[in-house]
Amino acid sequence: MNILRFTSALWALAGGCAAIACEYPPLVTIPAGNESTLEEMLQAQSEVRTYVVAMEAYLACVDAELTTAGDDSPEEFKSILFSRHNAAFVEMEAVAAHFNEQVQIYRCTGGTETGTPRLEANEDCAATSAEE
Repeated sequence: MNILRFTSALWALAGGCAAIACEYPPLVTIPAGNESTLEEMLQAQSEVRTYVVAMEAYLACVDAELTTAGDDSPEEFKSILFSRHNAAFVEMEAVAAHFNEQVQIYRCTGGTETGTPRLEANEDCAATSAEE
């Protein structure tokens, strides 16, 4: 029985070390759309794109670790990998959604370049200004 526990712990540790090798990308800073310049928004767009590509690589790495671990790996280990995958995916979607919201606000307010709404007749801008 102790050999089984030791083997399971060793398997989980080996798999855990492999999963740690998957490099989790750092979050990006997204500027407020109503306070940003065009250059700042374009820089943020580039950083978000880089982040999404890096996060997709992280997700693929975690998926590969899960596949490598196989069906015989301990349930706790598989659960950890599933949790890492799901949390990373949710984070990636949240970052993209937040950036898109800030782009919409920038488009509606004109950022710091004009200070006046550019798309007054746009329904999205009416919804954006109602939320503020």
